[in-house]
Amino acid sequence: MTNAKDLEISWLEIAEADAILPEWQTLVTRTNSDVWFSPDWIRPWSRHFAGKRQMRLLSARSEGTLVAVLPFVIDTLWPFGVPVRLAQLAGPHPLFGVLALPIEKAQLEEVIKKATHDLITSHRCNCVSLAPISDTHGNPEHIEHALASMSDVIVHPDTCPRAHTIIPLPDSFDDYLSKLSRNRRNKYRKTKRILEEDHNVTTQLLTGTGAAQALNAFIDMHNAQWQEKGRLGHFADWPGSAAFYADFCATDSENNSARLYLQRGPTGDAISALFCFVAGQSCHALVPARRADPSLPKLDIGLHAQFERIEHLIGENIRVLDSGAGEYDYKASLKGETVDMHRFLIGRKTPLGKAKLALLRHYANCLNLLYYRIWFNRMAPKLRKLGLKTGPLWQSWIRSRV
Repeated sequence: MTNAKDLEISWLEIAEADAILPEWQTLVTRTNSDVWFSPDWIRPWSRHFAGKRQMRLLSARSEGTLVAVLPFVIDTLWPFGVPVRLAQLAGPHPLFGVLALPIEKAQLEEVIKKATHDLITSHRCNCVSLAPISDTHGNPEHIEHALASMSDVIVHPDTCPRAHTIIPLPDSFDDYLSKLSRNRRNKYRKTKRILEEDHNVTTQLLTGTGAAQALNAFIDMHNAQWQEKGRLGHFADWPGSAAFYADFCATDSENNSARLYLQRGPTGDAISALFCFVAGQSCHALVPARRADPSLPKLDIGLHAQFERIEHLIGENIRVLDSGAGEYDYKASLKGETVDMHRFLIGRKTPLGKAKLALLRHYANCLNLLYYRIWFNRMAPKLRKLGLKTGPLWQSWIRSRV
């Protein structure tokens, strides 16, 4: 394995990343890295979500070849009135696991060690957050081993573990169907026949600029679906999301990482949709939308849409479909597997470092319980149904997702 001294490490500002764009994209492709770390994702992400936080990209070379790029945002939080300088991975959505990092496997542990060391020393961070790292490809084990070998840092125990559901995809759609129960297969075939042959339901894939042109209609459908439940929906919950999607789709037309799957009813109007993001051999199914169509029979339109997407993804050699945090019966019925997401919160191995690390974690947990789980998820929807406005997610909660 390459030693840290053999790696040439550079820290770039986002504006300086243009110099490595072709190599960066090649690295993402070569490592089958998640879309979260592609240049097409990170550059608009920095424009719409970084805010006043500092963006820094670690680039690592071995014998002149780019072997790693890790983007971070550096921020100062004030948990209980105490300043804590925090570095977090930029790009990943907190409800979806990081499946594959843009790091060559042989250098992964040394890059993690060097990134952590530099952020704590050169960038004067009190804490470094690597989250949420999925256990899908075994990366947490390598990260744990790397951090355990660093004598000057401490890793806060992950006291609130989370899980997400992935659907492993085989080589062919027939192989996938063969793994399902007979009842599930028969229901899918019946639903497909009735919807497509009797009611002219069609499935359409839009990418790049095509997805961007359909974005506003998709957002309206998504918002209407969630507002009926007293919730805001993804785009209103997460400020800047609509502008980010439009920006990402416009810049991503060449790589086609953005996929908008649309189902159209007999009249040609969209009745269901899902925004997916693809890179390497993985796909993150991020935002759904659904509109009731009284002209259609009471069949599981969502099931039909899911199978159509899975068949298409298998045809594109996608091997993992990430359907996000949580365990649900319908995910299990589609052969979904529950996988742990790990959170690594790292600080200096000093009394002050340990105190700030614990303070930040307690603050984040308190905010998550009192604000997000009790207020935002339970109380706010009831108030919205009464016609009251409650606003989007607090930036303090978003920034504290460590």
